[in-house]
Amino acid sequence: MLLYTLSVRDVSEADEKYSSVVSVPFPLSVLNLLFGSIVLGAKSPLLNLILLHFYFVPVMLVCLVFFVTYQIVILPFCYLKLLGHKWALIVKAPVGKGSSSSLDRAG
Repeated sequence: MLLYTLSVRDVSEADEKYSSVVSVPFPLSVLNLLFGSIVLGAKSPLLNLILLHFYFVPVMLVCLVFFVTYQIVILPFCYLKLLGHKWALIVKAPVGKGSSSSLDRAG
């Protein structure tokens, strides 16, 4: 029993030699038919890292395109909200002793 507990690694620990075989995103998992056996046979941390980069660069690029597109689409709405907020600060802000002038609130 002692030998068994010493040889089992933690579940959350990443494997430096074989993690590219099990953590492939879905459409690219077909490439494991070719590259999976190479990684398992080579037992190389460097080859594993290169293959992980090869697998996840397309995922990163797709997420980046979605993010940039969303930011470009949402930008005009942010400026409209900013104009409304500034208008409310200038017009509806209390005016009295100790309050800022309209120009100070607009800036």
